[in-house]
Amino acid sequence: MAEEKEQLVYSDTPAPEGIKGKLGMVGPGIIFAAAALGSGETIINPHNGAKFGLLVLWIPFFVTLLTKMWVSERVGRYTLATGKTFVEGLFDLGVIGKLVIWVMIMPLVVIQFFTGQGWPLGVGASVMGMFFPVGAIPTVGIRIVATITILVIWWMLTQKEYPIIEKIVIGLVLLVLLPSVAIAVIALGPDMKTILALFDISPLWTHFTQAPKDLAYIANSLAWCGSGMVGMAAYSYWVIEKGYHKGGKEGRVLLSDKVYDGWSKTYLTDIYGGYVVVFLIAALIMLNSVLVLFPYKLVPTGTDVMIISASQLTIPLGEWAKYLWLIGTASTLFVTPVAYYDGVARLVSDALLKLFPNTMEKYGEPKIRKTLISVFCVGAILMTWGLSPLGPYPLKVVSAFSYIDGLPYMVLLAIFSAVLVQKFVPANRRGGVINLIGAIFTTIVFIYFTWVFNEYGVGFLSFLKP
Repeated sequence: MAEEKEQLVYSDTPAPEGIKGKLGMVGPGIIFAAAALGSGETIINPHNGAKFGLLVLWIPFFVTLLTKMWVSERVGRYTLATGKTFVEGLFDLGVIGKLVIWVMIMPLVVIQFFTGQGWPLGVGASVMGMFFPVGAIPTVGIRIVATITILVIWWMLTQKEYPIIEKIVIGLVLLVLLPSVAIAVIALGPDMKTILALFDISPLWTHFTQAPKDLAYIANSLAWCGSGMVGMAAYSYWVIEKGYHKGGKEGRVLLSDKVYDGWSKTYLTDIYGGYVVVFLIAALIMLNSVLVLFPYKLVPTGTDVMIISASQLTIPLGEWAKYLWLIGTASTLFVTPVAYYDGVARLVSDALLKLFPNTMEKYGEPKIRKTLISVFCVGAILMTWGLSPLGPYPLKVVSAFSYIDGLPYMVLLAIFSAVLVQKFVPANRRGGVINLIGAIFTTIVFIYFTWVFNEYGVGFLSFLKP
């Protein structure tokens, strides 16, 4: 380690100043937001909103800004301060860290191959829902749109570099956010009681503790909403791509003490800003379901949640709202796999290079990463058309992994992200103690809800049941 430190170059490049300068450096947080948005925001949360109404409007606030945000901050903080990725940090922990890589990262190769079709199929359902009513949407049409979606994602991630992908993702996230704001807030005009319910977490200690079986629905939302382990761990790599840790310099560079605090503020603007975006979109989509589904006692499941929500919007607003809403859900479910496939490929390629250096180094990270993306896309197409050994649409497998990724894996990520910062980052570079406290709080919350899900939910091995 001492020899490595002697080779380091320290950058004195100052961080951008002012709000405008910091916003100009935002990027990895929006990529993360794209990875975080998905089935949890477009299906699970709206389903729960339709079922429970105001009682669950607090979930996006709790999941994003009170728990998961702190863990992502620890992941990114480690990279900002050391210039190393999350997997590198785990590897440096020795035997325990390598075990975590094997348990948490390496299975992603197989899992992503078999579960990557869910979002593209959601895009297909949203697009076809613009032209066909619920129950009459042709399956082949959904599959064709999903296949086109997968091929576009493959082209973007294998033929384009990070700066271009970042710009595309930022544009698509805005395309998701604007319809959500326009419809849920401006057009539907919720009253103050409904808006305040977005921040009132008291039902967690009233209704849901008194009806413990209903806690399983909360566990579902915690697992699916605001990203799982994969998107949060991948944030480390997007920080590397953006160059926060080296102030725009090239090579093995770290920030000097002189400029570290300034770049730290830029970094925090990015990660906190990303979570605010996730919160806004998740909250507004859930708010829509409370306003247009709950009053009519409509509790749809699966992609029907999106289609029926869009149809219900025509009652108070007209046909335009239906199309605008479905454009938003299609954009959400397109942008998620762009970020997610990229994140998984970066995590796994890094793990392969660390665990098998003699075999993998001759190929290099870019080639390994792009090969993995191609493999994931092939798997997604096969699954879309029901050509895999698991049969068509293995929703149980998809769901089981989402729960594992969002609950027990989240516990591991919360613990080890905090450990990496405390062990390898100098005290003056760790950020405020509130971030550590938040990571510990998140660990406790997700240990509890991991138990809740196994006790009252379908359980982590539900996909093995007939």
